[in-house]
Amino acid sequence: MKGLISQSSFIPRSLLSYFLLIWAHCKLKYEQRKQESLKMYENTDKQNEKNNQELCNEMPLGFEELHIPADKLAKEVITDLNLHENITKTGTTIVGLRYKDGVVIAADTRSTSGPIVANKNCLKIHKIYDNIYTCGAGTAADTDRVTKLASRQMTLFHRKYDIVPRINHCVRFLRNHLFYYNGYIGVALVLGGIDEKGSHLYSISHNGYFNKEEFTAMGSGSLAAISILENGYRRDLSREEAVSLACDAVKAGILNDLYSGSNIDVCVLSKDEVQGCHVEMNRNFMVVSAREGNEKLEKYPLNSIKITKEEILKLIENGD
Repeated sequence: MKGLISQSSFIPRSLLSYFLLIWAHCKLKYEQRKQESLKMYENTDKQNEKNNQELCNEMPLGFEELHIPADKLAKEVITDLNLHENITKTGTTIVGLRYKDGVVIAADTRSTSGPIVANKNCLKIHKIYDNIYTCGAGTAADTDRVTKLASRQMTLFHRKYDIVPRINHCVRFLRNHLFYYNGYIGVALVLGGIDEKGSHLYSISHNGYFNKEEFTAMGSGSLAAISILENGYRRDLSREEAVSLACDAVKAGILNDLYSGSNIDVCVLSKDEVQGCHVEMNRNFMVVSAREGNEKLEKYPLNSIKITKEEILKLIENGD
């Protein structure tokens, strides 16, 4: 009876204060769970680096440890080369650069299948999460599949831990996924985003290699694009200057590469104090290779012809 009385003494007399007590308890539990999630999030990088190091130590250093006969190895190499000869080549020019308030990524809109232009207005900028966008080069189906897979993973992460995904978490997922398939997924990505640690820009190759960049270009027109970026880039670019430089880089890729063309799409990610990241997607921001021959034919008035039909018939009758 004494225990019952002592417990009931802690119950607030007012219903409002009782609900406030419940709210405070739930808030405390929520903060504790959030701190635990952040701690686990911080330790993930160290664990992954340790696992990668152990994996590298277990891998053989040369073909002599694989015990593959020389004739069999040569046959496999020749077969692999023959397969690569039949691959349909695709092309793209994608660029990305950081400026003082965020990230700008841009891409052309031409989709090719070998020498054939399959789509003149293809969207190559993909949304992974509210604060993460990426440009994709390579096989269109692979690019679409990989970016959708990453988008689902980031959404599940946010719903599970109630934390906005960081850019390095998305990069880690993509590089592990591509490395697992040993380069057979034809995807090259320029990924940009903004999180609580600032703006980030990464280039991710089809074999899982990634690198953090200040500016980068990928795709078949990347050689011409990177020359423009190296000539005009500086860290304190304004938003307008960054967009102009990105468009000039993609335009150089379009004009010097047959597999890039049509229009330029631009995506600008900037810091926002309220939402954290403000995204401005500009579809067909610039038209570079417009189709020729769309001019309307000039119509001449009927009385503009000086020689009439009657005069022609008269000349025929006279035999002149």
